[in-house]
Amino acid sequence: MRDTLTAAMEWLWGPLAPQPSGPRAAAAETRAEALLERHLTPEQRETYRRDGWFEMRARDGSSWRIDREKGTFNVTRTSPEGTHVYCTNLRGVPRADTLLVQLLTIQATGGRGLPHVRGGTPFDEHLFERDGRGA
Repeated sequence: MRDTLTAAMEWLWGPLAPQPSGPRAAAAETRAEALLERHLTPEQRETYRRDGWFEMRARDGSSWRIDREKGTFNVTRTSPEGTHVYCTNLRGVPRADTLLVQLLTIQATGGRGLPHVRGGTPFDEHLFERDGRGA
């Protein structure tokens, strides 16, 4: 039986595409894992290999954890304002590529968050604002 979260996501965005499988998909995942690991520090790489997650500190001082095994809600941000969990659903791409996109977005925006969808349209303007007052 499908869980409530999956049903809600499909209601919002349409059916979730299954991840590709087979030899080509396995080779793509292997390449994606290698690329992700090249972007991790030695400490992050060790934690990722051992536990399936890594942490980083953003320029704004927030602490982020990106977890390979947590499904779409796999990114947690902790800051003085509290803890927030982010959802990312990149359909049809290797899991490690999704993690790398999350890592690079957090680095590029200084920790202000991740893009999200409003009414079916990707939205990222909030990532480029300073203190909520515009760039």
